[in-house]
Amino acid sequence: MESNKFENKTEKSSVKMLKNAVILFTAMAITKLVSAALKIPLTNILGGLGMGYFSTAFSLFSPVYAVTAAAIPTVIMRLTAQNAASGRYKNVRRIRRAGLFAAFGLGLAGSIGILIIAKPFSTYIAGSPGSLPAMLVIAPSLFFCSVSAVYRGYYEGLSNMIPTAISQIIEALIKSVTGIFLAFAFIPHGIEYAAAAAIAGVTISEFFGLIFMFARTRLGSDGIPPDKLKNSPPPQRKRVIIKTIMGESLPITLAALSMNLNPFIDMMTISSTINSVIADNKAFFLQSFTYGAYGGEAISDIGNFIYGSYTGITLPIFAIATSVTAMIGKSALPEITAAHALKDNAPKENQQENSPSLIHSLRMLFKGTFMVGLPICIGLAVLAKPILSLLYFSRPAEVLVSTPPLVVLGLGGITLILAGTLFSIFMAIGRADLQIKLMLAGAAIKLAANLILIRIPHVNVTGAAIATVLSYTFVSIAGLIILKGVLKTKLKIARHIAQPMFFALLCGATAYICYNYAFIERGSLLRLAMSIAAGALVYLTMTLIFNLHFLPRRPNYGKPLGQRRKNAQIPHH
Repeated sequence: MESNKFENKTEKSSVKMLKNAVILFTAMAITKLVSAALKIPLTNILGGLGMGYFSTAFSLFSPVYAVTAAAIPTVIMRLTAQNAASGRYKNVRRIRRAGLFAAFGLGLAGSIGILIIAKPFSTYIAGSPGSLPAMLVIAPSLFFCSVSAVYRGYYEGLSNMIPTAISQIIEALIKSVTGIFLAFAFIPHGIEYAAAAAIAGVTISEFFGLIFMFARTRLGSDGIPPDKLKNSPPPQRKRVIIKTIMGESLPITLAALSMNLNPFIDMMTISSTINSVIADNKAFFLQSFTYGAYGGEAISDIGNFIYGSYTGITLPIFAIATSVTAMIGKSALPEITAAHALKDNAPKENQQENSPSLIHSLRMLFKGTFMVGLPICIGLAVLAKPILSLLYFSRPAEVLVSTPPLVVLGLGGITLILAGTLFSIFMAIGRADLQIKLMLAGAAIKLAANLILIRIPHVNVTGAAIATVLSYTFVSIAGLIILKGVLKTKLKIARHIAQPMFFALLCGATAYICYNYAFIERGSLLRLAMSIAAGALVYLTMTLIFNLHFLPRRPNYGKPLGQRRKNAQIPHH
């Protein structure tokens, strides 16, 4: 009877995880398409130089957000999931109110902090005085997104991804419309003001995202049954919950800061290192890059132009792969958290064993991550130049800069998506400290490799992409070893990588051959679309054929031995 209960629970958990993934995937697909409507024409408007200002403003925003508010939604989600799983619904409601109180104070402090340090940061640290207007404009958005993130974490902890999905779509639509309009309107006033105007679209969108979440909470239901709420145990005092939130936020805050190390290293090293190399290689850089810079003649702008091209074109395009796989990890987070919490609440003699549902969820997570992420990475690598040339047709110099690093990131993308999945798991089981340690070591590798590789003129910014892959290769390998030790279980990752990798390579080879040989007489858009479709068809066909054989099987506990396959083995956990 107990085995049947577990089997049913595992099946429901997998269905719920799949449902959450579908919701977040749909929202992500819409937001990515809408965001592309901002980023692609915005890059065509601002060029590499303007995108350098745009990216530098975010390089200040991101670590400040990490320090003040990035941890709160994750903590709220985890506390909500844990209390809901144990039936403490009054405490669930109290957690939301306490989280809002904490986010209000921290978000306000973060916004004021950005306004204070913007000028010295842009001038003395980033070496980009033109990014100051953008930094000032982005400051209020930190407060808005901090408060709305609490609402998102609350609903996600209740396994309701719809409010998050809708708010993301609203933000993407407003950001795209206002960002493009304002950037175009301010371009006559100077590229630095056009970049600030584009970021104003971000701030405005965060404000309306917060308005939606507030209205959804006041006018809608969170799904907690009234009878269960009434009969649940008394809640903790708000002061106790806030103390818990702040205490659990510290390791996650450090983890969020660690995730900003690599972008911060790029901001500190790419522009300055290239500018220092230009003195001895002026002819090479002038011939290769200056004609695409906005206003174009100043050699002092080349470093920022290359940095802006890399962060404004290469990284957003590659982020398609990491964003998709991050949604898979996010959708699995509540289920993994709940399964791990049940293990912690079990009798002491059973706490050393991981529940089969936890192991099943982890294996499904890895399998889904690789199946979705790998073909995207390989496809971006083999079709990097035609994709960028089509999207940024008015910026050939930026495409010249951005194509080689995109190829490198695509080929090494497995390390980045695997690291992201591991970090989601560490967060879910309450071991954010592991992510911090791994990223600190990875950042050291990244910094050393950046300083060495970027100084090579013909490598230049591609060295930053190589350094990123080297950094995450170490992080992924070490992270798998550590996770195995923490869970004391063989996760059998190799078999989950092998099949999607082989099919992804077939997908990439098909797309490459079709683009370069089969469809060369077609127009550029149709040629690219047909090549992508051909590669996707090969991948989907092979995946469907081998799907039943390779997908992790649901445990068959509870079935009489006579009903199992004769050659089946009883799983050991």
